[in-house]
Amino acid sequence: MKRKCLTILLTLTIVSGIMGCGQGDENSAKKDNAPISLGVKDNGDGTVTATVAEYPMAEKLDGTLAGGINQFAYDMADTILAKDESRNDNYVFSPYSICSALTLLNNAALGETQNQINLTMGISSLEEWNKQLQKYMNQPSVGDALLRSANSLWLSDDYTPADRFYDTYYPLVDFYFDAELFSADFDGKPEETTEQMNRWISDATEGMIEDFIDMVDPSTVLSMVNAVYFDGKWKLPFTANATYEQTFYGTKGESKVQMMHQGETYFAYYEDEETGLKGISLPYGEGETKVMNILLPLADDEAVSNVGELFYALDGKTKTGLLDKVMNADKQLIATLALPKFSMEYTIEDLPGKLQQMGIIDAFDPISADLSYIGEDIYVSDASHMAKIEVDELGTKAAAVTVICTEESAMMIENYIEFIVDRPFIFTIQDKESGMILFMGQVNEL
Repeated sequence: MKRKCLTILLTLTIVSGIMGCGQGDENSAKKDNAPISLGVKDNGDGTVTATVAEYPMAEKLDGTLAGGINQFAYDMADTILAKDESRNDNYVFSPYSICSALTLLNNAALGETQNQINLTMGISSLEEWNKQLQKYMNQPSVGDALLRSANSLWLSDDYTPADRFYDTYYPLVDFYFDAELFSADFDGKPEETTEQMNRWISDATEGMIEDFIDMVDPSTVLSMVNAVYFDGKWKLPFTANATYEQTFYGTKGESKVQMMHQGETYFAYYEDEETGLKGISLPYGEGETKVMNILLPLADDEAVSNVGELFYALDGKTKTGLLDKVMNADKQLIATLALPKFSMEYTIEDLPGKLQQMGIIDAFDPISADLSYIGEDIYVSDASHMAKIEVDELGTKAAAVTVICTEESAMMIENYIEFIVDRPFIFTIQDKESGMILFMGQVNEL
């Protein structure tokens, strides 16, 4: 029996130049060549027509989105570190990316399949979650901390989805997530379709992610793509002439790294004796709406691997409280700040297994999965996630990609505070206002 594959791609990128990727204004377009921006439904005469839908919108952001995504981040990190051999490795991932991809999947699900996704992501009301995600995606950018998002769906021109796909699913994701709909010839022109989708991703990420798709599966039913951009320029940039070689004491031994330095500078700084951790918050842009938080053991003589053991021993509420205290702490004079320039990429191994450990089970079961808004007998056959990050004197560049495939079966100077990041550390990139974690990682080796 011919197998069909639905692919959800979600890329999250932090770049130092921002471009928008807007949706076309036309309500109908020819389907002669794929991909062409479409409306909603095929009229049978070579055109398709958009359906204008209106749904309730959030008046303001509450803690729903940040609470769910942050707890998901902690749970995913726990599953990554569940194996002893993983505890000394670097990792970085985007909970925002994975949760956004799961949101696209969740809106196509029903029954127990949807319930399990809701529980794993901390969603009590999918309608409220959609409203909050839309509200966050459309928040105005401030200064040098710009955040923008774009979405597209690529529908196979030889697959007829369920009526509710056109009547309910697409109008909803179009309204909440500004999704463009494209026609794609996965079966007849796989090379051309691959090139077109890669070009869209490359354009959307300003060339940071190129040739991400090796070759589309001819059996693909639908591909969903989301791209998010963030310009993360330090409010207080480091100077290149203050960067020099220094020792980093990693879990597997010492190494020489290029260490950036600042002196006599005020940053939000917090020490927590109960958790045994201390943290500093480095703001992006004049508005300081986005920050990078860095955690280290409070005691300088602690074992170099202790930061992960200390942090991940905490429950989710305590972790969130600690990060909130770091972000919102009083600014203190940091006599010396040293932060390594670093770049890393990480792929989550066996993401399906980890998601199932976290509670999303039925979606991966050909018998139990209920993704009726796409079609009958659709289940998730694979999921993967990869993230990259680069930190230098000017700011941060990062990218993350999430792929979900489904198939059809059948302050005081006297304190003289020093913050020397010369050993393993945990970092988060967060929205300061909501507290939502955009990226999270741990550096054990450089």
